[in-house]
Amino acid sequence: MEVEEALSHLGKYGLWQMGQLIWVGIFVYVAVPFSFLSIVFQGWIPPHTCALPANALKNESIPSILKDGKLVYEQCYQYEIVGNVTLSNTVKCQNGYEFDRGNYYTFTEEFSWVCDAKYMNLLAKIMFYIGTLFGSIIFSAWSDATGRKYSVIVPGLLAALTHGLGTIPGQPVLFIVLRGFTGVFAMGAFNVGFVLAYESFPASQGPFVAAFVFVMWSIGLLLNGLFAYLLHDWRHLQFLGAAKCALIILDICLLDESVQWLVCKSRGIEAAEILRKAARRNKVEIPEHLLKFIEASEPCGSKPTNPGNQTCQDLENGSPPTTDEKDSSRATKMKKKLQDIKDALYTRRDACPQNYKITVLDVLRNPKLRIRILLSPVIWFATAFMYFGMVLTTPLMRGGRFLNYFIGAAVEIPGYIFSYYALNHYGRRPVLGTLLTVAGIMLIASTFIPSQVGTTDLLPLVMTLNSIGRFAVVAPYAGAFVYAHEVWWLPGVIMGSAGFIATAALLPLPETKDEHGQQKIDDVTTLVENEEMETVEPDDKSKP
Repeated sequence: MEVEEALSHLGKYGLWQMGQLIWVGIFVYVAVPFSFLSIVFQGWIPPHTCALPANALKNESIPSILKDGKLVYEQCYQYEIVGNVTLSNTVKCQNGYEFDRGNYYTFTEEFSWVCDAKYMNLLAKIMFYIGTLFGSIIFSAWSDATGRKYSVIVPGLLAALTHGLGTIPGQPVLFIVLRGFTGVFAMGAFNVGFVLAYESFPASQGPFVAAFVFVMWSIGLLLNGLFAYLLHDWRHLQFLGAAKCALIILDICLLDESVQWLVCKSRGIEAAEILRKAARRNKVEIPEHLLKFIEASEPCGSKPTNPGNQTCQDLENGSPPTTDEKDSSRATKMKKKLQDIKDALYTRRDACPQNYKITVLDVLRNPKLRIRILLSPVIWFATAFMYFGMVLTTPLMRGGRFLNYFIGAAVEIPGYIFSYYALNHYGRRPVLGTLLTVAGIMLIASTFIPSQVGTTDLLPLVMTLNSIGRFAVVAPYAGAFVYAHEVWWLPGVIMGSAGFIATAALLPLPETKDEHGQQKIDDVTTLVENEEMETVEPDDKSKP
């Protein structure tokens, strides 16, 4: 809690916090959308038919049908050709494929991932999103152990490496494997980057941080579409993606480590030094006794952490770090907060508070927290399911794939801005529940409305419904993987139903508007204990 108070002294939009946010936004959230969604263009499947010998005529050698007044040729079969004779039986393409790609060259064409090999194209996409699952787990744990800053930079650089290696010609299996590793690294930078930015602000600024980084994400999406339109070769796009990810190396000089993480790791001196630097940049002052208290989070016995020759018992009792500040009312409040945390947990207590540790098992013992741990992934999965479903299917709608992509990406920006104001003014559950429900309705409606009825073009209506749904889902969107829209029938119904499931899952979760962010596991557990005390009937409170 002392870190939260120190961050509050820095202000809501200080230069230091905005610097942390901007550098994460530019070098992470503008870059990683390429890793997630460039495959929309790189893996585009252009119209194709069987490649024929030079002396064969297309209309005699490939089966065709008349559809909407146009001759449509079979893509994967031809009439068998023996020598110069065309037989009446159909066979699979004998000489590969001929692509009508215009000026765009995709890896689908290079690897001939169509017809019987079409699953390879799907596998390349699925491997990335499987990688994101492992990336979330691996780098979240790594960032808790080693720090936020380099847990953002390292996966970003590794993503640049896998993008570059993916351009090696004639290696389709290697390309698929590298797609999986790219998912691991891109998701690692994505998740930890958000945590680092979030921990640089007071907890009340959470909606602002989320809106800002995801607006940067949308800008990255728009840039992807622009570069895909200008660069017609998938390898050129791949090299560009590698260069964008490699720029994250600049964050070594531009970013500071998370103060909250440093304090949680008993590195209070480093945390206090960063806070002093931030205060100078913001031209504000943080009370010195508060910084001294943060410094005291260092292990007992270290000279810099024990000013005034205090004993471990003094620190355990919550004394301010210097003799002159013993009567500080602010320090007294901090002492009470620390004591409340310990008393509420009913766990072991060591001689020094730095040795007092709570594990994940302590959280799982609490029934309320167990429910929240189970429900949160449901909401996370549902929002990611709907979001990526819309992002990945919008370019496939009838009409120009670039125009459809740009419209969808542009709709996100006002959606994120709206979410910032709505979450601040109306709380979390009502806003998220309403928006998820609206997104579900729009997706289901757009699934059942055909793009054309007779001569009436309904594509604008379908695009409008899809855009409203995308506007609605970006607020609860937190990033996840899902690719079922290419596998399951009626994906709009499935993804839309997920919105209703997520809305129901929100109901047992607490409203967190105006709540302070929780720095440690024991803070969260104390919050739950307090909630349980608030729900006890007055008659029950008198019982021992």
